[in-house]
Amino acid sequence: MKVGRIAVVGPSLAFPGGIAQHTTELVSRLDEAGLLVEHASWGRQFPRGARPGNRPSPHPGRRSMRETGGAPLSHDLHWDRPGSWLKAGRRLRCAADRLVIVVSSPLQLPAILVLATSFRGTVLSGPTNRDVLLIVHNVLPHDRIRFDQFLMQQVLRLADRTIVHSSEEAQLAEEFGARGVIDIRLPLHPPEGLRAGSHPAGNRRLNTLGFLGYVRPYKGLDILLNALAQMKSQPRLIVHGEFWEPIQRYHELIRSLALNERVDLRPG
Repeated sequence: MKVGRIAVVGPSLAFPGGIAQHTTELVSRLDEAGLLVEHASWGRQFPRGARPGNRPSPHPGRRSMRETGGAPLSHDLHWDRPGSWLKAGRRLRCAADRLVIVVSSPLQLPAILVLATSFRGTVLSGPTNRDVLLIVHNVLPHDRIRFDQFLMQQVLRLADRTIVHSSEEAQLAEEFGARGVIDIRLPLHPPEGLRAGSHPAGNRRLNTLGFLGYVRPYKGLDILLNALAQMKSQPRLIVHGEFWEPIQRYHELIRSLALNERVDLRPG
């Protein structure tokens, strides 16, 4: 099958988190291969209430170009502006043969629905042979709400193909009605220049541990704190990240485990 011109919808590096990192890496590789026509990112991904962390969703500028001179990067999509979904879908239909949509949350269902249908073409514009591929990092979110399963089922049924990252996720996607499910495992991908085998950290015992990024229930900080209290050695722990639940819970756990002198919480 001819690959053709590809457009990607997904968060750019204006947003924190691994999904934005993965999307940006994918976009960069497609651009290097001469296949990318546009990376359509978000201005707002979710309602404020869907993001319980300390920071509001980023508000990048409306439109920009890559500093490297590659394919255009847009930030036109907003969760609360349906017109932006329709406009982006039509623009990408004119530019690309294939649309890759990165699914960050079932809450994006309305936007994905409009993007996919407007990209494929409507009754007025006539049918097209353009296909839609979804990259789904989590078929169901780690922190779930009541309608997540129903919403994700509707999302998965939109696509011609769906990429997931484990056999368990592939099975779940198929149970939810996804077509053409592909299981692609993510390899270890350390930051550029860092190689675990040659890094100095591998040659000595460190006195300080770091827990970085989002602090959410499923991340297991409570498990790490309990393990820290049971260690014969006494390393320090620095927790630097965005807390998605009351930080007081962790202050109380640290006191109960007598770790006050060894744990430093740095929210933000």
